[in-house]
Amino acid sequence: MGIYTAGMPCRCCLVAADGAPILFEYPLAMHISSRIVEDVRPMMSWQFRGRAALDYARRWAKLIREALIEFHRAGEPLAVDTLDTPGFLACRPRASRW
Repeated sequence: MGIYTAGMPCRCCLVAADGAPILFEYPLAMHISSRIVEDVRPMMSWQFRGRAALDYARRWAKLIREALIEFHRAGEPLAVDTLDTPGFLACRPRASRW
């Protein structure tokens, strides 16, 4: 999975200043990652979704928002190291979506 996920947005990890990280993993690899990370959740990938990519990315952003609420960090800035266009657009703060 290391090579596959190097260029594909199908795995990400949410790390807060306090608390355990949450790994969003490619669903078929969750059983492997759960040996290392305690909280592993399925990743919503939007790669190869065509016109539906932004909708899938918005579903992913919703998962991230829900996790931020769990960390009691809702409304705080979110820093990322890499993110493609659908992911970026899905994370943009908007009154109706964020």
